[in-house]
Amino acid sequence: MLKEAVKNFKYLFLCEPVKDLYHALFDAGRTLPKKEWLALFDKVLKNYQLYQHKSSLIVFWSS
Repeated sequence: MLKEAVKNFKYLFLCEPVKDLYHALFDAGRTLPKKEWLALFDKVLKNYQLYQHKSSLIVFWSS
């Protein structure tokens, strides 16, 4: 999905949860650890700005 978004949009803003105790206990979906998010962003987006607020990664990307 991220590759498709890169192909179809000029700008992306992503806010993704990082796996922590809350998400491990209460989140219904699979949340990635920060290391895995960064590997994915590096592979697909390559050049992006990353910020972290509490347990969320905030990513800005432009083509």
